[in-house]
Amino acid sequence: MTAVLALFIIIFLLLNFSDSTLNRAENLNRDTNAEPAGGEEQADQSQILNVTVSMAEDEFSKLKEATNSYQMKHVNTMVKLTNIADEGDGYAQWKKALELGAAPDIMLMNSEWVREFAVRGLLNPVDVPSTSDTMAERPARLLDPLRWNSYLWGIPADANPYVTVWNKTLLADAGLSKPPADWSAFTNLLHKLESGAKAWQALYVEPHNVASLLVWLDEWTAAGEGAGASYLKFDSKAVQEQLKRLDSISGRITSSALADYSLSIGTQMEERHIVAASIPWSIYSKLSAKEQNKLLLDKGAMHDVWLGSRSYVVAGTSEMKEEAFTWIKEMVEIGGQQQSYALTGKLPAKNSLYTGGENSIESGTAKAGGPPQWWLKVLNGEPSAQPPDPDWHERFLHTQLLWQQYVEGEITMKAFIQTIQAIGKPL
Repeated sequence: MTAVLALFIIIFLLLNFSDSTLNRAENLNRDTNAEPAGGEEQADQSQILNVTVSMAEDEFSKLKEATNSYQMKHVNTMVKLTNIADEGDGYAQWKKALELGAAPDIMLMNSEWVREFAVRGLLNPVDVPSTSDTMAERPARLLDPLRWNSYLWGIPADANPYVTVWNKTLLADAGLSKPPADWSAFTNLLHKLESGAKAWQALYVEPHNVASLLVWLDEWTAAGEGAGASYLKFDSKAVQEQLKRLDSISGRITSSALADYSLSIGTQMEERHIVAASIPWSIYSKLSAKEQNKLLLDKGAMHDVWLGSRSYVVAGTSEMKEEAFTWIKEMVEIGGQQQSYALTGKLPAKNSLYTGGENSIESGTAKAGGPPQWWLKVLNGEPSAQPPDPDWHERFLHTQLLWQQYVEGEITMKAFIQTIQAIGKPL
């Protein structure tokens, strides 16, 4: 009897030990299945695809949702998403990481940076066979800055060009129903305003980005002059002429922050008697119909370097090139781009999404439909400027530093202009 009881106890202990050991193993297995951006569990952690972007939090949330959908179809790849909150930090961080061979597999960066990194051998060229159908839908002018040495080095994601908007009321006061066509017409407009009783400003430019000013200057570049400020080659004849023009209105430029201007810039331009403003398309496209009706959008020529595009690139050191381009391809397809446009107002890098009518955005329906079709002609036209050279961004950073000194009151607009003229070509 005692032997039977002992045998029973041994069997009982063995069964419980097996159950508890199995439970602990299952729990450990669950704990070690790291969650990707969206939280779903992965069956295999042997492949981790590192992606770093720089965007607003709401946009980043949408990217995580799209990545979740991707991972449901690619269960053996875990995507780790990282967001650099300050867009200005991306360039320095990625440059250092690429130079050290420690860059993430995928980066979403400003398109004008891509050529610099490609020339230095720090990126993988686009895998043309696996992305040919995707690349066929990309607007031509968004691809141009990504070309070097007969290869493409990135896949465009979107664009957010600066555009000039005009104060309809002030134009009407001067007897105009459309924007001035050239600099002479613009100065005539200002002379008419000087004879009035209102205190006015000629131009509003964004305080945090000198591109707002340089884009506006480039719009006055005459046919045949080529790109002016877009090259940031300040010793060129075209740019020297632009700087003279800027100097002539230096006392009539404001960069003082407009409160909630993303919602009411039309009203504020009326109240502060500002003739024109240089703002991102994403700001204009999301304005209400009431605000847009106070403004006149200038659809004039824009140089390629100012299209404000972003592109996905793959680091040259990535050991997951195939998986990287597969992920990028899915992120830039129609569904994600439609959601992104509705959320951010940035132009999608896919021709088939331009389904809005000629005036769809101007009618205040940015959230309801696609971007207006007239952008297709702009984005697929002949390049109006050569892609930026590899040293372009360093010159831009130098110019941005001078601009911040002006905005913060350390130098005057005249001093800003004189410094650029004196140094010729910033290094």
